[in-house]
This record gives sequence, C-alpha cells and structure tokens, in this order.
Amino acid sequence: MVTFRDILTYYRPYWGISILSITAASLLEIIDLVVPYAIGQILNVLSDQPLVDILPPLLR
Repeated sequence: MVTFRDILTYYRPYWGISILSITAASLLEIIDLVVPYAIGQILNVLSDQPLVDILPPLLR
C-alpha cells in the first residue's frame, strides 16, 4: 500500500515548478485587479471627475 510520504517523494521534483506556477498565477490575479482600477482612475482624471476617496490622501 502506498503511503502519503511515498506520494510526496514521487512529486518532489515538481515542487519548484509548482511554486513558480502558483506565484505567477497570483501575480496575474493581482494585475487583473489593479489594471482596470488604474484605468478607471485615469479616465476619472481625464474627464475631470473626482478620484475615489482613497487616492487623494495618497497623492498629497
């Protein structure tokens, strides 16, 4: 019968690539959230509309 340790040992060569894959996916998710927000704020500035309440204290 196979133990859990045997399964972990079998997949040991793939740990590095799996961590790299998880990190890349996380970065893409963050970019996916930040880019539309930034574009919206740029459009607000260009159309003379107020920024979201969070940004003005950060920009002073």
